[in-house]
Amino acid sequence: MFIVFASEPALIEYQEYKGELRAYQLYVELESIEPRALVYARSQVDRFLSSVNGSACALDPPDPDPITFRDILGEDLSYKGFLSSIDLDFKVSRTQGGGESSKAFGSYCRDGGISVDLMGEAAIEDGLTGIKGWRSIRSSGCQQTAYYKMRDALEWIESRLRVAVREASEELPNSTGFLRKLGQELGGLLSEFRACYPDLELRLSYEKDFYFEYGELRALINFKIILRDPQGLFIEGGEERKGFWCIRELVIFAGG
Repeated sequence: MFIVFASEPALIEYQEYKGELRAYQLYVELESIEPRALVYARSQVDRFLSSVNGSACALDPPDPDPITFRDILGEDLSYKGFLSSIDLDFKVSRTQGGGESSKAFGSYCRDGGISVDLMGEAAIEDGLTGIKGWRSIRSSGCQQTAYYKMRDALEWIESRLRVAVREASEELPNSTGFLRKLGQELGGLLSEFRACYPDLELRLSYEKDFYFEYGELRALINFKIILRDPQGLFIEGGEERKGFWCIRELVIFAGG
């Protein structure tokens, strides 16, 4: 049996090589934190959109949880032999349009969409060699689904429907005249909507119920508002979903 001992220069050279390799690995991990944080933020925004798709869209998008991201990243780095100190913050806001989105976020900026700003610091230390690295991180990404614009549009539609019913109520107790006037008002509403929100699609339907109260004819109108963003896009269950929906019902009383 032969035993070969490495010479001292060779051992030093190996240690230097190992140190350089770990330094490179640390650099790669540091550079990956920003895109990984943006990918995480995008997944959280898409998860929210998936949960409210087809709803009344009454909820505000929550900020992605920085603690969850820190724990996920810290566990991965620890497995690779790195110690980490991650202090990042995510902030959701309305996209104003015209800005630039990080490619890691995987979308584009559109007025009324969802923006996520990322800021903070990250530090990594190699548990084997003691090499340390630090980064200041500031970036942003845009989700193209016009969620905020759709919520604005829904508020506008509901307000305009109340005006339409109030105008039509002047025709009561003539139910035929009421429905004719309501149809005219709704036609005007749809024309205004297309002018104000050309990138959204609206469908309106309603059910009516006439009844007498204290000897006077009243009307109950139950509107169904279906609003669609054809440019809306989000990932659900690993698949790309095109189109986003908000659906609301609004009951308005007429007469009296």
